[in-house]
Amino acid sequence: MKFGLILLFSFAAMAQEVPKALDVAPSTRLSVELQRAEPTLKLETIRLDGKQLQAADMQRLRTRSGGTGGDDVGNGGDELRQEFLFLGEQMLQEMGNKELRNKLEAVLTIRRVVAVNNLSVRRGNEEFSVKSIAVEGIILLDAAAWSPIDGLLSPGHDPRFEILKLMAEAQGLKSKAELLLHSWHSLSVRLGQIWCPVRIEKTKLAAESKDFEASARSASEAERAALALCTQQSYEDCRIAETSVRGFGAWAKPYAKARGQKYKAELKTSAELMQERCEAVRQCEMVHEWAPAGQVRPAAFVTLETEANKSCR
Repeated sequence: MKFGLILLFSFAAMAQEVPKALDVAPSTRLSVELQRAEPTLKLETIRLDGKQLQAADMQRLRTRSGGTGGDDVGNGGDELRQEFLFLGEQMLQEMGNKELRNKLEAVLTIRRVVAVNNLSVRRGNEEFSVKSIAVEGIILLDAAAWSPIDGLLSPGHDPRFEILKLMAEAQGLKSKAELLLHSWHSLSVRLGQIWCPVRIEKTKLAAESKDFEASARSASEAERAALALCTQQSYEDCRIAETSVRGFGAWAKPYAKARGQKYKAELKTSAELMQERCEAVRQCEMVHEWAPAGQVRPAAFVTLETEANKSCR
């Protein structure tokens, strides 16, 4: 219905500059989806400047505050964070859902919003740049991607829906997408293009499972031996799958089986790529449909509809 009215104005709209959905660095379906496939990112998968983020680093980020606190020196993080917090607070003031507002309010502090350099996520042997991540109650923003000068916080962009998602994720909320969309819909119009990326990574991670068995004098020793075999062969997520006793009488011995996984990148099929792109476009359409009334130009809907016709066949 809404699309029908929009198409009446499409010719006039096409004369204007047609805003397109922003692309992001490869493989950030974490940011593309309205809800992440994984409820929580593992700390060891996150990289800052190519280095693994450690628990001690997270504690340091939590406790720094004031001045350049929480930000890498020289990355413009203070101005970035100030704008992020301003938009977040503005959203909370306009939000009709009091329960959600109260839960999100705790996130908007200088101790929980941090600007960092070169933020990325590691999956198996692949490392992908990302614009933002919520992990262990803290929101990490890539300083270049969110720059108030030429990034998502610059004039001409509206990252409020992404900010809303990050706040919810930082609080560990298992909110349905509809709840966020309702809150998004209640906001006032803001000039700028809604950030809704549709670029899809061409590779996927395939998991290979393998079992490792060991016997010993005690069940605990057998478990340790099986886990050691698993980790020695560079398998990840090693865990005990089975513990029992094998043999009879004097020959009976405690036995344990550990199971681990290895990941490798594989090219997706054209059908998989098309399906994922279609899903991303449909999700962007949903965000646009629920945007504050009057914010989205007809040309943006036309752009998404054209993309959907190509990807959703």
